[in-house]
Amino acid sequence: MAFSGGMNMRFKRLGCIVLCAVLLMGVLPLSGFADHSFSWSLEGGTLTVSGSGDMAFGELPWADRLEEIRSIRMDEDITSIQEGAFAGCGSLRSVTLPKSLRYVGKDAFRDCTELSWITLPSGLIGIEEGAFSGCAKLRSVFIPQSVSWIGDRAFDGDVLLNGRRESAAEDYIRDNGGSFRPSNHQEYPPASGNWGSIRWTLEKGKLTLSGTGAVAGKTMADFPWETHRAEISVLEVGEGITSIDPLAFAYCRKLTQVSLPTSLEALAEGTFREDAVITGLPEEPDKAETEPAEEAAAPEETEAPEETTAPEETAAPEETAAPEETAAPEGTEPAAETVIPEEGEGLTLTVGSLTAQPGQTIALPITLSGNPGLCGLNFALAYDKTALTLTDYDCQGQLLSVSDWTVGVGAGEKALWLQSDPTEGNGEVLTLVFQVADQAPQGELTVTLEEVLAVEEGGSSPQVQVCPGTVTITSGMAGDVNGDGKVTFADAQRLRRFLSGQEVAIQNGSADLNGDGLVNLLDLQLLQRVVSKE
Repeated sequence: MAFSGGMNMRFKRLGCIVLCAVLLMGVLPLSGFADHSFSWSLEGGTLTVSGSGDMAFGELPWADRLEEIRSIRMDEDITSIQEGAFAGCGSLRSVTLPKSLRYVGKDAFRDCTELSWITLPSGLIGIEEGAFSGCAKLRSVFIPQSVSWIGDRAFDGDVLLNGRRESAAEDYIRDNGGSFRPSNHQEYPPASGNWGSIRWTLEKGKLTLSGTGAVAGKTMADFPWETHRAEISVLEVGEGITSIDPLAFAYCRKLTQVSLPTSLEALAEGTFREDAVITGLPEEPDKAETEPAEEAAAPEETEAPEETTAPEETAAPEETAAPEETAAPEGTEPAAETVIPEEGEGLTLTVGSLTAQPGQTIALPITLSGNPGLCGLNFALAYDKTALTLTDYDCQGQLLSVSDWTVGVGAGEKALWLQSDPTEGNGEVLTLVFQVADQAPQGELTVTLEEVLAVEEGGSSPQVQVCPGTVTITSGMAGDVNGDGKVTFADAQRLRRFLSGQEVAIQNGSADLNGDGLVNLLDLQLLQRVVSKE
């Protein structure tokens, strides 16, 4: 009995502690754990989600505090946002998505009525149905080239999507309504690597697999070409490959030509698109042996009609063969070839441009074009150090890795790369990570490269052209042309005066509503739509 009484006293004390905790919840920050890999906290209106992999909270722990959430930050290594994760956050204005993010779940940001802009990370693959539906102020969104699929009604019907021609963004607008604006883009750089006993190479939309064994994984993230799914239009599988997992090429919306080896033992239904032209199917030889026998029996009974219909049968294949040749090779190759002349304009280093908020961490890429086969680069970074602070560097491209670089972060702030063998190809070579100052003024900041020296294998030093980048600091509110923290008819009137040539000051980053890097009549048209709904 003494044991029981002691336990009762402990339960009473525990009850008091729980009651005090409940009473204090209104004044203390909320936090907790979803499982072993995810945790969360809500403090000062900012919801922070930490963890790795696919978000998995089960019942959302912040469901009863939606109106308190004004901003959301998610840690790196989070790869997907679960269904309905932030739906109904009516006060949400800004979201910081990790560069590791690959999928935005169904209804993830549905009815976030105050959300007016969002930056989707490069590397994002899928946006599910209704993800941003009901976000009435989200008028313009830039869709990265990596996005391979956008679900129905992912955005409201009057949205403007900026993206690459013949991309998932253009397909979405065609099927769901809204406006599409093609954006400037660079050609996809070649990519390759070793994956177990399999070698993969992707160039100009063609993915080639060689080696032995099964192409298998437990999730889509297991496949090394995951972030390239939007690029793949042709697949060639070499001899020695025995099986292909259906997840291997899910979301490959452009994959319409597939060549399979005789070593393939079987192919599951749904592995490729229904309209894909597949050669080398395991069942195909048996069908081929049966069908000619049936066709041969018919002509034997009617020899005379064969002579009459021979010209028609000859003409039909000719009419069919011509469209096939036009639709397959000619429809794809010219698009890739249009970028080749740009690479011949000379050796160029281009610093990226983006829009950011005060206090935000940003990643600015540096890309290389017109590469004659460099062995090294050395340059100094020049930017406004009162507004930006260099905190780190990375390398997301296929040409170089982060270990190839030495960057004087916090010191001389020069970047150095040198190797013995020449590097062929073009693309991203370095990513600079900056912290935007909390008091950074709104407007454009220039980030450029100085004292640039490039070397080739023989010791020669070719001339390098530098294209500076810009970081446009905004209030975080698209359409806030006059910088007063609101979007009203006054902003539309200010932009109208600016475009008519009057001498008025505007916030360029906030005035560029469609994200094309320009401020023009198209932005005014979008702004008038926004303010008319207020």
